[in-house]
Amino acid sequence: MNIARDQIILSLSTMTRDELRTLALRLNVPRGKDKTNTVSNLTNAISNGKAQFKVVFTIKSTPEPNHKSGDSIYMKKLRSYGKEKVIMPVTAPLPSPAFAV
Repeated sequence: MNIARDQIILSLSTMTRDELRTLALRLNVPRGKDKTNTVSNLTNAISNGKAQFKVVFTIKSTPEPNHKSGDSIYMKKLRSYGKEKVIMPVTAPLPSPAFAV
């Protein structure tokens, strides 16, 4: 498994108790007595290949005024199956127009 267990646990921990219950039910994974146990059971199920986990993360620059979001600088896909994949590598920073010659 290429993705760290900690990353799976962190992602599952952001889900509500109801979302975790539903996910456990769909995957036929025992629900725990509390949220932590259910997250642990789901993490074990993913680690054992009962389900697959994929996360894509993006690093963006701070948005300029009057813009909704910044420019994407780096993107990577991590998954519990196959190899991780860089979707958008970091490139050299673009020169600022103020410094252009």
